Amino acid sequence: MIVTVVSVFVKPEHIEEFIAATLENHEGSIQEKGNVRFDVLRRRDNPAAFTLYEVYETDEAAAAHKTTPIT
Repeated sequence: MIVTVVSVFVKPEHIEEFIAATLENHEGSIQEKGNVRFDVLRRRDNPAAFTLYEVYETDEAAAAHKTTPIT
């Protein structure tokens, strides 16, 4: 399994836009072949801080995810 953990800090004026785009990304990602999970986490103590936790079955599946178009 391939696990990627991404920390993101969003400017306060862009939080809602970031959430909408990231949830859309999440919905597409969980449909991808080889995806095990794709979690979007938000810190309680800092609402501008997010963690993306992505798990893919193989290196190839993780690499394929990175080639998907951004909407």
